[in-house]
Amino acid sequence: VVAVLVPRASQLTATHPPAVLAALHGFLDQRGVTVLDLWPLLRATDKPTFLDHVHMNETGHRVTARALVRLL
Repeated sequence: VVAVLVPRASQLTATHPPAVLAALHGFLDQRGVTVLDLWPLLRATDKPTFLDHVHMNETGHRVTARALVRLL
């Protein structure tokens, strides 16, 4: 089982992960669930990653796919 944490576009401008994502990450870690947190990965790209506030564009999907391939 892998939980993929996907931020909203507006959350990528923050300098720290949103509290809700951090809390969820901790909750899942404590229960032994593998977590793929996309916040740092999407934030690190120099290109836009969302079409709107919740739907990723091609770049966002590419970043996600590469992360999943590395994880799995």
